[in-house]
Amino acid sequence: MAAPGKFSITPEFAQGLDYVLLACNHFHLKDVVQQPESDSAHDIAIHIISFFISGVRTGLATSIAHHFIPYGYLQQSDQAIATITDVEFLDTFGIASELGVGIEITVSFFFRLSPNRIPHLDHGGISKRRSEFSPLQNRRIAGLYLERMLTALQCKDVSPS
Repeated sequence: MAAPGKFSITPEFAQGLDYVLLACNHFHLKDVVQQPESDSAHDIAIHIISFFISGVRTGLATSIAHHFIPYGYLQQSDQAIATITDVEFLDTFGIASELGVGIEITVSFFFRLSPNRIPHLDHGGISKRRSEFSPLQNRRIAGLYLERMLTALQCKDVSPS
């Protein structure tokens, strides 16, 4: 996706596919993909939402890939996401839900992006920083967060077993 409304796949081509996983956030391709007005957290957040909604509304996408991960602006990711309100998230995901567009959830990325993205976790009654858990414990915790998120959003997990 080069910009909202500008896609590298045509409707005719998409119709011949069983599944279209559309990426709406490859801002690191600076010569190809439209950039935010500035590198401020607010402008990045507006840009992310604009691309996401355009991708969802295309009629091309079966699912949106690794949404809300602003490649090219990863250092500002936490701040950008923090500027998006819960209402904006619900409205944005609501559009996807209404149109039947799936959302890829790449839980492992969130742990790689910032080692302390989730600063404290209650694990067996003991509160620890995320960085104090072993890699296996982190994968299990990521799975628990995914399960809670799917439940909270009233979604179903369609990942392969």
